[in-house]
Order: sequence, then structure tokens, then C-alpha cells
Amino acid sequence: TDRYRIAAHEQLKVFGRILNVPVYSVDESNSLDSILDALAHKKLVLVDTAGLMHSDSCWPEQLQEIKMSVHDIQPYLVISAVGQYQVMCANFHHYKVVGLAGAILTKLDEAVSLGEVISFLIDSCLPVAYFTDGQRVPEDIHLLDKRDLVDKAEGLLNSSERWVTISSREAESAKGPVYFHSA
Repeated sequence: TDRYRIAAHEQLKVFGRILNVPVYSVDESNSLDSILDALAHKKLVLVDTAGLMHSDSCWPEQLQEIKMSVHDIQPYLVISAVGQYQVMCANFHHYKVVGLAGAILTKLDEAVSLGEVISFLIDSCLPVAYFTDGQRVPEDIHLLDKRDLVDKAEGLLNSSERWVTISSREAESAKGPVYFHSA
């Protein structure tokens, strides 16, 4: 449905060729519902939207198209693991009107800390379905396991030179509070 960015459709068509899946463009002559009607026999249809900010004049049109669809669209908010907490919250606030089914985390391979994204996920109560940790499609898209995310966060924390840390297993067996401090 991204008819706002130059060459957005072409980029998706290239991905479609790589993955051997058809790509359809929603535009003035092909509505989202008409395309979804034609694909009703498919097991899964992914709908890519433009990542517009709520201040963009095209934003309400894009959200309205999803909200007004007669089809059971399950929208997922794409969250960058390297984003700022307040930006994540603002995006969630503006996109929750479409009835978000969950989140997809991207750029885990670029993150030096996962504290902000984990805090956001806890505060928003959004379940995470998938994460990405690289540029290769589809090899770097994975189902999310909560424990793996916590282990990844712990690994990043422990690899940081700024912190003296202990593992969560050591913390569980410790008596009394555990403090983290600057080295």
C-alpha cells in the first residue's frame, strides 16, 4: 500500500522475485479489499505500508484503508531495536487505532542494548511475533522466543565495558538485592 515513496513498489517487486512470491500494488485502480478478495484462497498475505509519521498528510488515508477493510487484517507494528523509547511509544500511540496484533522487532544485530525496546514491549503489552537480525531476506527473519530476547539483552549488557554485571541465573540465586554499577 506504499504509494507515497518513490520506487517503493519496485523494491517490493524485487523482493518478490527473490522470494518467488507475487507482489500486488494497491493504488487508485486496485483497492486493498479488491486485491485481498482476489487472494482469498491464499494462506498468508502480507501487506506492507509506508512507514509514515502521524504528521504526514497521507497518514490518515493509509490507516483508514486498513481500518475500513472488510478483511480480517492483523496489523503488526515494526519496531527498531535501536530506536528511542519515546519514539516507540509515539508510534504505538498513533498506530494502535488499527488494532495492533503485535510487534516485529528489527535491527537486533545493530543494537548495543535492548533495554529501551524491552521496556517499551512491557509497557505497551504488545506481543512480539518475529525479529530480524540482518539484511538477508528471509534468512534473517526469525520467530521470537522471549527467553532468547532476554538472553540477548543479558549478553549485550555483559559485553559492555561500562558495566560490571552478573548473569540472571547468578542474580536469581543471590541473597538480597543485586546492584549494577559503573566500572
